[in-house]
Amino acid sequence: MPVQANQPNSTTAAEWPKYQRSPDNNAVVERSNFAAHWTFDAKARVNSALAVVNETVIFDTFDGRVVSLNIATGLPEWEARGDNVMMSTPIVHNGKVYVGTGDKGVLGAKPTKWVYSAHGGQTWGRRAGDHIIAINLATGRQLWSYATVGEDMPSAVIAGGKLVFSNGDQNAYGLEPATGNMIWKTSLGGVSTMASANAFGSLVVFGICTGPTYNGSTVALSPKSGQIIWRSSYGDCDSSPTYANSMIFVSGVDGPSRRYGPGGRGVVAGLDSKSGHVIWVFRASEDGPYTTVGSSERAVAGAFADQIFYQAIPTSDELVAFDGKSGRVRWRLRTAGPVKMSPVITRGRLYVGDTTGVFYTVDSRSGKLLQAEAFDTPFSTSPPVIVGRTIIVAAGTTIHAFPI
Repeated sequence: MPVQANQPNSTTAAEWPKYQRSPDNNAVVERSNFAAHWTFDAKARVNSALAVVNETVIFDTFDGRVVSLNIATGLPEWEARGDNVMMSTPIVHNGKVYVGTGDKGVLGAKPTKWVYSAHGGQTWGRRAGDHIIAINLATGRQLWSYATVGEDMPSAVIAGGKLVFSNGDQNAYGLEPATGNMIWKTSLGGVSTMASANAFGSLVVFGICTGPTYNGSTVALSPKSGQIIWRSSYGDCDSSPTYANSMIFVSGVDGPSRRYGPGGRGVVAGLDSKSGHVIWVFRASEDGPYTTVGSSERAVAGAFADQIFYQAIPTSDELVAFDGKSGRVRWRLRTAGPVKMSPVITRGRLYVGDTTGVFYTVDSRSGKLLQAEAFDTPFSTSPPVIVGRTIIVAAGTTIHAFPI
């Protein structure tokens, strides 16, 4: 139930065009005089990023619901239902909310706890297929759905007037946002499992994986035509690329590591955004396991702010700050467990949670730990959003809003 709330002003954007709102993946919404303190139990696991539009917070759940809450009170406004697990970011554009359904697993494989397999021509998905769904922002009424063979866990992006996404059937798609009609379809040569699309200028970029060792890479294409512009051998199908200052920042792993069975060593790279050429590369000093607590991500999207790129490395339980231009390590912070969410940064502070349930407040310039607060449940892939002086973040089944 809500504890307290100050009514927000009217400056909140009516659009949420991608994962974490902007190409730098730093989801900070400036709203003077806004503060809220509430919790909402969704009664099902939340791994999706949050979308904040107008006076609402929108997310989706593992039991196939899209939920809209009042941002000031945390009270529900509407719910919509899909036909499978949901964990994509709700994308909001022109009064519509777009979400994808889907869960992990290789089509045709026997049921298993987790699959790291040779992708080749295989498809991540289920026999019934999955869907991209459009919902009316005001009412929660479903407007249309588009069926795909592969799972649609990765978040879409609005770019070039299209709804663009990649998924588990090794393709990227461009749909007409108003109708769901397909404009183009392009083979990427690999699957996107959780890597949300990012867009900037005249490009959309995707993280994909291929081959028997789950090799990660990044693909850039035109959102208008679907034509592939460049490829890079850095990136991962679990991790969305980050864009800032004419550079793309990607994370992935060198693996597999025999020491832990399924495991690897974290790799971070800075790429030229126009060509995909490598500018700098960082490799973690040690390898580690691919854990399944909170989620099965082996790599996660970073965030950029104030000329610094901030990247969590789940396989070595650390958060690293890089000079964006040179890749020089500014600082490193060891965490109690893997961080599988993107951080947010504002007013000299960085905020992030790990899979032990610890939520960190860090001096973003020095890396000094300022505060660590223990929650009852692990933090998963759902990253924080800052609205005014309030953080909104999911842990387990609960959405928390609290002052910073």
